[in-house]
Amino acid sequence: MLLLYTDGLVEQRGVDIDDSLHALTELALSADGSLEDLLDTLLTQLTNSMCEDDIALLAARLRPAST
Repeated sequence: MLLLYTDGLVEQRGVDIDDSLHALTELALSADGSLEDLLDTLLTQLTNSMCEDDIALLAARLRPAST
């Protein structure tokens, strides 16, 4: 699983960025679930529906090669 994100996900006014990064690493995210659910969970858990900055997320995973 590869997850890329912009700083808007972890930088919020009045919140220490180290606390936000720690919260990100503590999330129990499933690498096997749908990518859409994973991204929704990230946004819900980390932003509390309050975004002062734009956020871009990209999640990708390898698929088994077709034979």
